Amino acid sequence: VQSTATVSTIYVDDVAPIVTSSPSNNSVIAAGKDADNRWIVPLSGTASDPGTGLTTSGVAYVEVQVEPNGSDWYPAQVDMSTNPATWYIDYPLSEFDENNEPLLDPTGLYTFSVLAIDQAGNITTSANQVVG
Repeated sequence: VQSTATVSTIYVDDVAPIVTSSPSNNSVIAAGKDADNRWIVPLSGTASDPGTGLTTSGVAYVEVQVEPNGSDWYPAQVDMSTNPATWYIDYPLSEFDENNEPLLDPTGLYTFSVLAIDQAGNITTSANQVVG
């Protein structure tokens, strides 16, 4: 039997991070090619974990998904040295279009979604953006 109780302090973060993106809705951006000759789309934005003090766990990571021609979620690079944190990604498009033909020209309308996850596991409600 323990004669004295052990007392610990915990902090609870139940607030999801906030994420913004650039380009904004309905922007026209240029696709490029990466070192593997795959089409990529440059995207960026900010992420922050609202609140103050010890109950703010901080942004852990940001993920991005582009549709069509890129149905996977990819982790963005996050710079935590800025406030809010900045994120960026050269999102790789699929090598094939929606007809399973080689993607020779990526011109078209795309929707991208961004979410941020904080250190406590809270997830941003994803907001879709349209570019093209």
